[in-house]
Amino acid sequence: MRFVYPHSGGSCLALKALNDEANGEQLILPLGPTYPPSTGGPRLIVPEGFTVISYGKDYILRLPSATDAWSHAPLLTMCFASS
Repeated sequence: MRFVYPHSGGSCLALKALNDEANGEQLILPLGPTYPPSTGGPRLIVPEGFTVISYGKDYILRLPSATDAWSHAPLLTMCFASS
């Protein structure tokens, strides 16, 4: 599962994984462009007090190319798009 991971150094794209050998322990892999200060780069870490929501297999995460446009805060107004 891909998601935006907010951390003390900013935010980054990340993957969520489950460790089957450790009773399903949840792990995340930060992919950048910024990394949590304690990691120094992409590596598996154990999230603390973290919840991820799944939208299913057909959901596509499309982020703005400028990372300063990423936000983990909700929008103040609702925006709907239709095709």
